[in-house]
Amino acid sequence: MPIVVLLILTSCVWFLGLYEYISLIEIKQYYESLRDYIQANYIFALFVYMVLYISIVATSLPGAATMTILGGLLFDQLVGTIAVVISATLGATLVFLIVKFATSEVVEKKTAKSVVKMQKGFNEAPFNYLLFMRLMPIFPFFAINLAAAVLQVRTAIFFWATLLGIIPGTFVYITLGSGLQDLGAEPQIPTKIIFGLIGLAIIVLMPVLYKRLFRSKLD
Repeated sequence: MPIVVLLILTSCVWFLGLYEYISLIEIKQYYESLRDYIQANYIFALFVYMVLYISIVATSLPGAATMTILGGLLFDQLVGTIAVVISATLGATLVFLIVKFATSEVVEKKTAKSVVKMQKGFNEAPFNYLLFMRLMPIFPFFAINLAAAVLQVRTAIFFWATLLGIIPGTFVYITLGSGLQDLGAEPQIPTKIIFGLIGLAIIVLMPVLYKRLFRSKLD
């Protein structure tokens, strides 16, 4: 039943196209108003942001990367990073628990190919392997959530490995978003954007380099 409810919710959001409003182009039109509102209602705005982020991750909808950059744009680096790490971890854990305790054969069949590739690593050293998977984005974020649930990884291991593993990537996106605050105010490209783009390039290239260096192990 929890999986059915989650699928219905996700389908409704897709059908209504609500995820289309989570874009930097849309946010740009209301940026000044958002900044003023956040300054006047900081705690509440941060709470709403985290709830939206948890919902996006829990329903596996597109927009998490944009929401992360937005966190750096609307909040400072430290608060934005903490908010995203906690929200992403809670959203992922929510999906993990739903799938884990539902023990649905349908889920196991649908995720069979992804699970087989990860099964050996999860069985031998679940925490280290999951931490590595979060640091090295070889598989999609939601696929790792499902695989860990189907393979019955302990909840504590899943939570802490996810929490620690997504910090570097989150900080890169937050730094990029934080740099957008200064874009246009300086005659040159802000340093934060440069470092953010370099970090983003490294994240994108990491899976490619890993597959080339360790292709035999992946096979």
